[in-house]
Amino acid sequence: MKFFNIFKRKRKPKKAPVIDKRPIWIVLILLLVGGYLIFIFSRSLWRNYEINKEILNLQTDIDDSKINQDYLENLISYYQTKSFAEKEARGKLGLKKEGEMVLALPRQGVVEKKEEIEGENRGPQEKTNAEKWWKFFFKY
Repeated sequence: MKFFNIFKRKRKPKKAPVIDKRPIWIVLILLLVGGYLIFIFSRSLWRNYEINKEILNLQTDIDDSKINQDYLENLISYYQTKSFAEKEARGKLGLKKEGEMVLALPRQGVVEKKEEIEGENRGPQEKTNAEKWWKFFFKY
């Protein structure tokens, strides 16, 4: 049997698998630098988002101001017309054109009794609720 052992190849012992021959501190530094870069990038993205949102808000404010400015310009041009001046003269000053008749009618619900206006001849006032109960229980 020894004869057959000659032809057998001798196997080399297996080596342990090579994990990483780099020092662990280099890997840690690379991880820290990578984490810092990711942090800086995400922070700049967030700031960009916030700035774009603020720009959008300011743009809507500008649009609203332009609409308000157009409204005020139209109002100014209306106030400068003759029809507005005539309307104001008729309404506030009671003026009229030549040949017109003006009727002054009382407004609904505003007409008051003469006695209430002058404060005279007030009739008997209605009794309060407490006076009515007092009279009911004590017949006084």
